[in-house]
Amino acid sequence: KIPLLEEVTVGMSGETKYNVEFKIQSGKVNRPFDKNGLADPYLRIKTQGSLTWLFSTQVQKKTLTPKWDETHTVVVSRNHTKDLVFVVELWDDDFLKDDFIGTAKLTFYAGSVDAKFEFNGDLELVDKKGLHVEATVTVGVNATPAAAGLSRSSRNNTSV
Repeated sequence: KIPLLEEVTVGMSGETKYNVEFKIQSGKVNRPFDKNGLADPYLRIKTQGSLTWLFSTQVQKKTLTPKWDETHTVVVSRNHTKDLVFVVELWDDDFLKDDFIGTAKLTFYAGSVDAKFEFNGDLELVDKKGLHVEATVTVGVNATPAAAGLSRSSRNNTSV
């Protein structure tokens, strides 16, 4: 579980908008996905249950150790009675059809009306059957209620 960091003002509607800043740092893929013995990895992130991706990173060509160093800020809504879950997927970019490498879920647990959430570290990925794959991504996530006044510019701002 990711701990709640700070309680803030209670909203009346039960729903809070969050500014969520993702710092996508790096990754490691322990097996090649391309004939050249490498991969062309990229990440994409969405909220669980959504059909729309919040953003995708740039493709890192011909590497098993991608370095993105990208920051994306998005706005999401969260009902305080439900967990806020982000789905992180790692893919290999190919000409005809991209290869799925692995996925991880980053969950901020319910229980508070308005709270700040933070995570910094490695996410270990699993395949579609839930089996561990030898791939990790290093990310930082900072979610702050929009009412707290966090407003950061990013190359990709999205509202869901």
